[in-house]
Amino acid sequence: MSWASAYIGRADMHCWALVRTVYAEQCGVTLPEYAEVDYREMTAIAEAVSRDSRLPTWTQVFPFPGTEVPLDVVIMKGWLPCSDGKVRRGVIHAGIITRTGYIMHTDLNYSVVEVPLNHMTVRGKLVGCYRHKVVGG
Repeated sequence: MSWASAYIGRADMHCWALVRTVYAEQCGVTLPEYAEVDYREMTAIAEAVSRDSRLPTWTQVFPFPGTEVPLDVVIMKGWLPCSDGKVRRGVIHAGIITRTGYIMHTDLNYSVVEVPLNHMTVRGKLVGCYRHKVVGG
């Protein structure tokens, strides 16, 4: 039984809260809260993780997919409603690698699911993968 089974099926958190909860419970690491976020604010989180990846805490995983390990954080793009009423594609979602080739993330109903990286719900949306130093950076 994988550590991820404790989270799959939960429906009480957004994607970044899932990543923060897993890191706190599995690694003893407190990740920044970035305030309470919803899908419209994930761009700020993705930018912060990307910015933090220039620090010794995070390293970007290359090539991805292919070299990911459990607990790597994945940033994804999706459709973002904008203040001008238009919908644009942007970086708005995060997930966490559970095993090679699989990601755990929240779906549109805030339910935690695990799917293969080539699943239709995430394929084509993957932007980058980042490894925290506690995972092995």
